[in-house]
Amino acid sequence: WRYLCGTNDGTLATRDALRMRQVVSSDWYQELWGDKIKLSNEQADKGLFANTARGHRESQGILAKVTGKRGDMLLIDDPHDTKQVESEVQRNAVVEAFDMAWSSRRNDLENSPIIIVMQRVHYADMTAQALAKRGWVRLAIPMRYDPDITYDPAKDLGRPDLADPRKV
Repeated sequence: WRYLCGTNDGTLATRDALRMRQVVSSDWYQELWGDKIKLSNEQADKGLFANTARGHRESQGILAKVTGKRGDMLLIDDPHDTKQVESEVQRNAVVEAFDMAWSSRRNDLENSPIIIVMQRVHYADMTAQALAKRGWVRLAIPMRYDPDITYDPAKDLGRPDLADPRKV
């Protein structure tokens, strides 16, 4: 698989890529999957590294150019900087980058998943943009357990493993 990953800041994207690289390089990971996946020495940048099965992870800031880049999965983590999200210009730049560029960077426009991990930071943030369109599944995990929550991922997605284990 090829992953295209973005976040609100390029240094955070690099940090997360390095953490993933550490996991894949760990003895634990290599004992379990080392016979299938090894990191390639041919492409080993911090923000772009590949494996021997022709997969890769490319990581960058959400506002960086993505023309020519593609992924089997898009992973977007905290696309909005909480200090800039109140700025309509900054907020719209992130939403537009996702809508006009990132969303079309999937290898399979019908089936390649996009995962956005974020807390809601504004009523017009990227989550609002995604939820206004069809085909998105929202998994909301409240900070505190709420027995009255109307979204139940165990039931709604058919995934009992996603049931909230917390109780009042």
